[in-house]
Amino acid sequence: MIKWIYPTLIDNDDAITTKKDVSDDMKAYVELLIKSIEESNRQTQYKLSRDTTEVSQIVLYAVKKETLSESLEKKCQSVADRFLQYEFAAKEKIEKLHKTIQNGCLIQALVKISDKQFKYVIAKGDWSEFLNKDTFSMTEGIHINKKNLGKSCIFYISIDSNNDASITDCKVLLDNPATYFWSEFLELEKCISDDDSTKNLVKKVTKAIDDSFKKDYPRDRQYLRNTFVTYLRSNDLIDYELIKQTIFIPYLENSDIDKSVQDSFLEKYDKLPESGKNKFGRQFTCIKEKIEANLIKSKYVLDRHIFLEIQDDYDETELSKITSGRDYDQQGFIKIYTDNEEALKTFCHDDSGVE
Repeated sequence: MIKWIYPTLIDNDDAITTKKDVSDDMKAYVELLIKSIEESNRQTQYKLSRDTTEVSQIVLYAVKKETLSESLEKKCQSVADRFLQYEFAAKEKIEKLHKTIQNGCLIQALVKISDKQFKYVIAKGDWSEFLNKDTFSMTEGIHINKKNLGKSCIFYISIDSNNDASITDCKVLLDNPATYFWSEFLELEKCISDDDSTKNLVKKVTKAIDDSFKKDYPRDRQYLRNTFVTYLRSNDLIDYELIKQTIFIPYLENSDIDKSVQDSFLEKYDKLPESGKNKFGRQFTCIKEKIEANLIKSKYVLDRHIFLEIQDDYDETELSKITSGRDYDQQGFIKIYTDNEEALKTFCHDDSGVE
């Protein structure tokens, strides 16, 4: 049950926070937001950098008071002001790179699970522009999207037999690296370092690809592995679920790989972050130096002095130009479609009209 909600407008252009009243629609949105965050498989576990961080003390104070008193409202407002302080500083830094941070709304909510269990939610939703369906005028608001949940943190609080409250867990969900949100504003630390997450992710996912596809589907294995490694080298925020949705599912659905093999790989993939000793986060900042995997190059010996080499930056449309077969004498052959006139002339061995 949601005990109370404290929404604050965040204007990081003019460095202003504005407390807003809670409507029925806001209550419904916060309920949906909390449900979506907890059901998301993008959450990553964090821990307090120390026991007496500013926000964590207010969280425990809120659980102690339970109702939104005047003194607690002041503390919630101090959380909003603290958030603005760090977001404003982050915006000034990234504006030098011609980027920006959107204005939005910071939501704080206390959820009572039982007399001994609580959740404290802090979430920032960015404004998006909408065309009002009644007036056809532009307006701003939070885009309700279960996949993009902005920046959020849920603190899990337990009360012991002595009636003392303590934070037992912190789950964070991000839409970009946003170090200012979890490190500076909330003063949290990742339970698994970015170095270890990067190294373990590469090791476990490449092994899963090899184990699943190397023997019976070598070309698919090469493509998936190379695409995965290239993705890591090109992105700073690693979102484990997004990798699955962006790389693996679209490719597998359009491949000739046996459905049972596909399902087995995806089932294994979902369990990799928390399985075994080499765990890794579901969201983290990629450390490029820890990507200990090379792209696979394919080199086929067709004859003693003839090789076919496929470079590591190929795509599937290029590979579709290469086919194999057997002639009426059961001699194997490779057929390659090309627009290279020099190659066509060089290897013309019949009277097909190529000159």
